[in-house]
Amino acid sequence: MMLGATIAEAKERMTYREAVQWAAYRAKHGGITAAARVENQLASLQAIVVQALGGKATPQEFLPGMAKPEPKQPAGINLAQATQAFRTMGMVN
Repeated sequence: MMLGATIAEAKERMTYREAVQWAAYRAKHGGITAAARVENQLASLQAIVVQALGGKATPQEFLPGMAKPEPKQPAGINLAQATQAFRTMGMVN
């Protein structure tokens, strides 16, 4: 990415793949300006304080506009769900 380029110049010179890579980087690490880095450090500090006081927090919770981590989905299904699925298919009474 060309820092200091106008949006029109960036659109003209940057490939779609580069734009996607920068978007992923920004979603994970935040912006690359000094102000964004300070904001990220303060968010990390806030999360540490909350955790030290017994709470649960991530730095992303203190960064409005940043991508939130996707909630982890449990892998697979439990026994009751499997049994119900087999009943629906007529394989279990």
